[in-house]
Amino acid sequence: MEMEMEMEMEMEMEMEMEMEIERFLNKVRKTKDNSCWEWCGAISSTGYGNFTINGKTVGAHRVSYKMTFGDIPTGLFVLHKCDNPRCVNPSHLFLGTHTDNMNDMAMKGRRAQTIFQFEIRRGESCGRAILKDEQVIHVLQLPILTKQMAKSLSEKFGVSVGTIKKIREKNGNWKHLRHHSISTQDRVNRLLGS
Repeated sequence: MEMEMEMEMEMEMEMEMEMEIERFLNKVRKTKDNSCWEWCGAISSTGYGNFTINGKTVGAHRVSYKMTFGDIPTGLFVLHKCDNPRCVNPSHLFLGTHTDNMNDMAMKGRRAQTIFQFEIRRGESCGRAILKDEQVIHVLQLPILTKQMAKSLSEKFGVSVGTIKKIREKNGNWKHLRHHSISTQDRVNRLLGS
């Protein structure tokens, strides 16, 4: 009787695992060649896929790695060869330490301030930048920035209103271009047409 119950529990666990795998794969757009498999489920604020298992949200790329290769040793990260955070193709994933991850980011130009022997990249030379320096300078040189102007510029440049507003902040992501902004007096003069 006890043996039957154990076998029944094992079968239930296997069925649950198969259902989770099927649920996961339903959120993946696979390609015929060996290119990226795009995650079509929930996306984190950093652009990585999210998958919830037993009430816990984990990175979709980590789930893909674990389903294919087994457990991920404690302290290791699942990195992307393809540099696409939405990719869950197991052949594009590999394990590495935190240092490996930082070096990988630096070599691929995805850090605003790289480490070790790599150069510092800011603004449009940073791997994930959407705005061009000239667009940021345009925003910096506006006499005023109304809500409507920010909305219009965000649509024109393909970024959020918050991104446009952050350009004007002294400690924003584009502070290396602050020398292009105009003084308060120049703003007043432009508004008054003098």
